[in-house]
Amino acid sequence: MLSKNIMGLALAASLTAGSVQAATISDDAFFGTFGDATSISTDISEALSVDLFGSTIGAGNVLTNVQVEVRGSMSTFGDYSNNGLTAADVNAVILATGAWTATETTASSAADHEFAALFSNIINEVLGTVAPDVSGNFGLFTNDSGWLTVFNGLDAFFDGAGTLDYLFDTTTISTITGGSNFASSFTTGTAGVVA
Repeated sequence: MLSKNIMGLALAASLTAGSVQAATISDDAFFGTFGDATSISTDISEALSVDLFGSTIGAGNVLTNVQVEVRGSMSTFGDYSNNGLTAADVNAVILATGAWTATETTASSAADHEFAALFSNIINEVLGTVAPDVSGNFGLFTNDSGWLTVFNGLDAFFDGAGTLDYLFDTTTISTITGGSNFASSFTTGTAGVVA
């Protein structure tokens, strides 16, 4: 069984009121946990939304800057069993078959981001020679992009009403390869954040 886990949105903005020192406000929405490979199911296509700042900055305040960052992470583990009659060299491979993306679906200047370079090969683990009737496991492996800035500036969009919306999307495929009769299971969790 393959599973997934995604973690969601946060958005921060700076504002000023006349000569008053700048302050920071933020809103967030999220699901999932980084480093967790055990939540939600197979393919990832999750929309995340946060409120814009138009209704929260207050009278006399001026929105001066908005920064949007993205972060992606995939974690996986699994097990295998050689049910055949011969020993075999075994590899475990989990690939992101579609680009792992965070796509901005509303009308702001906050850019899309593709994590494909990091996640095109989530794991490629050489498990070694496995004798008949022997079982084992692999993981927990995690790839994490760290924070990546996709927008840093000012756009009138953020001072309006409504939401900033991102769609996190990818698909994965998992395989065990070996010259015998292997049974296996994989669990893959994905976490994504916009902040």
